[in-house]
Amino acid sequence: MTIKLYQLRDMDLVTKGKRIKIFFITLCFASSIVFAEIKIATIFSDGAVLQCEKPLPIWGWGKAGEEVKVSFAGQSQKTIVDAKGNWQLKLKAVKGSYKPYSMVVQSENSRIVIRNIVVGEVWFCSGQSNMMYTLEMLSLKTKDVGYESVLKFMKDEKEQAKDEFLRQIKVPNVASALETKKDFEGQWLASTPQNNGSFSGTAYFFAKQLRQHLDRPVGIVNVTWGGKRIESFIPPSEFNQAIHKQLLTKIQKQVKSYDAQLASKKYQQAMVKYREAIKLNRKKGLPRPKRPIMSVVPSANSATPASIFNGMVNPVIPYAIRGAIWYQGESHNPNRVEAHRGLLKSLIRGWRAKWQQGNFPVYFCQLANLGESLKEPLQKKNTWVEISNQLRLGLEISNTGMAVLHDIGQVKDIHPVNKVDVGKRLSRWALHDTYQINNIVPSGPLFQSAERKGATVIVHFNYSESGLIVGKKQLLEPVKPVERKLSGFELCGEDGVWKYATAKIINPNQVLLSHKDIVKPRGVRYAWQQNPANANLYNKAGLPTAIFSTTKVSSK
Repeated sequence: MTIKLYQLRDMDLVTKGKRIKIFFITLCFASSIVFAEIKIATIFSDGAVLQCEKPLPIWGWGKAGEEVKVSFAGQSQKTIVDAKGNWQLKLKAVKGSYKPYSMVVQSENSRIVIRNIVVGEVWFCSGQSNMMYTLEMLSLKTKDVGYESVLKFMKDEKEQAKDEFLRQIKVPNVASALETKKDFEGQWLASTPQNNGSFSGTAYFFAKQLRQHLDRPVGIVNVTWGGKRIESFIPPSEFNQAIHKQLLTKIQKQVKSYDAQLASKKYQQAMVKYREAIKLNRKKGLPRPKRPIMSVVPSANSATPASIFNGMVNPVIPYAIRGAIWYQGESHNPNRVEAHRGLLKSLIRGWRAKWQQGNFPVYFCQLANLGESLKEPLQKKNTWVEISNQLRLGLEISNTGMAVLHDIGQVKDIHPVNKVDVGKRLSRWALHDTYQINNIVPSGPLFQSAERKGATVIVHFNYSESGLIVGKKQLLEPVKPVERKLSGFELCGEDGVWKYATAKIINPNQVLLSHKDIVKPRGVRYAWQQNPANANLYNKAGLPTAIFSTTKVSSK
C-alpha cells in the first residue's frame, strides 16, 4: 500500500484533529491510494504582497493533465498541468488594499490555502553587497570614525521599527551555470524588530518612502549576492557576443565531462602528496606547501555569466512587479569597463523580456565615493569613476533613473552605512516617474550639453529647474547651502591635460567654466575621482550633480 500525503500550506479543509483521524482511517482502510501533489511557487506563501492593478501570473507544478483551480479576491481561474508538469494561469488585476486575503489552490486531491496576502506595490531589488547589506550589518560597525550617529540610527530602526505592511522575501544564494532553477526556499517577512535585521537596507528605506507617500502595502523581492559582477545577473539569452558564447560553451563541456568520483579520487591522491610535502618541508625548514583544492562542477561558480539569473532571478519570474531597483558596479572586469553600459542594457532588456510585463521601470545607483580625496585632477584611467560614468550613460535606456551617491560614501569602507539616502534617492525616481507625484524632484542635476564660447564653456543641466546651489551633505542631515566657491569641475585643452576649472552658476540650469591656461577647451568633467570631496553642485531639492565626463563640446 502506497500513501503520499499532499502538501498543505494551511490545514483549512478540516481541523487538525479531524485531519489526523481521516489520515488514520485512510491508512487503515485504503488498499492503494496515491494523492497527486499540487505545488505552487514559494513566492506565493503566507504574508505575500501581490502587485495591485496588474494581471497576476500564478504558477506551480503538478501531475500532467490535472486540472488546477486558483481562487483569490472573489475570482477563480482554472488551467491544466502540461506534459512537463508545469501549470500557470493569470488572475485579473486587483485594487490595492490592506485587507488580508486568502488564496486557495486546488486540484482533485489537493488543496493549498495561503493566508494573509495583501495587495500593493511590489519591487524587485537586486545587485551586489551594497544592495544586499542588511539593517543588521549596517548597525554593527564601519571602518571609518565619525559615523556613530548613523550606526545608532540603523540600530534603532532595526530594533524599533514595525510595519506589518512592509514585507520582504529573500531568495537564497544559488548559482547555476546551465540549469534554470524553478523555485527556492524562502518566506515573506513583515517589518518587525525580530525581522528587520534581515531586510536589505537600501530596499527597506526605498520601500519605507513608498509606504509614506502611497499609503499602500509594499513588498520587496530580494535577489542579491555580494561581490558579484553584472554578467551573473543577465539572462543567458542576452549573451550574443562571441566571447560569452565561447565561455558558456566551455562551461557546458566542463559540466558534461565532470566526474565527481574522479575529482574526489584525484583530490585524495593530491592530499596524500600534500601531507608528505608538509613533513618534508618541515625537516628542511621550508614553508608549508599550498593545500590542494578539489575541483567542483562549474555550475556552482557564481562568477559565470547568467549563473545568478538562472539560480536566483528565474525562480521569481513572472511574479507581477511594479519595477526594479539595482545597485552594482563595484565588482567589474577592469579590462572591459567600456562594456558596462552595454551590459546594463542587456540586464534591463533581458529582465523585461523574461518578465513579459512591459517596459517596467528600473532605477539604479551611481557608485558612492570611496578612498582619499585627490588634490590634483586624474590624468590616468580610474575604473571606479569610469564605471560611474558608464552608469550615467545607461540613462539612455527608456524608463530608467539613477541615484547619485558620491556625497554619502566613506573613505575606508566600500559598504557605506548611510543607506537611508540611497533608498530615498531611488524612491524619488519611483515616486515622480512611476507614480506621477510631480512635486517630488527625482534627480540632482544631470549633464545635458556643453558649448564653447570663446575660451569658456557653458554647461547645461537637466533637473535643475528650481535652481543650482553650492551645498554640503553631512551624514544623515539634509543638504545645506554654503558660502563657498563652486568646485569639482575640470577642463582640458588641446594637450589633453585636465585642470581644475573656475566655475560659476550663471542661470538656474547653467554653469560657466574657464581656466586661465586653456584657450580652446575640448573636454569637461565633474566629480572625476573616487572620492570627489570638492564636488559641491546641487539643485535646490538638495540632490547632487552626477559624475560625468564629455569631450562633446559644441562651438557657438
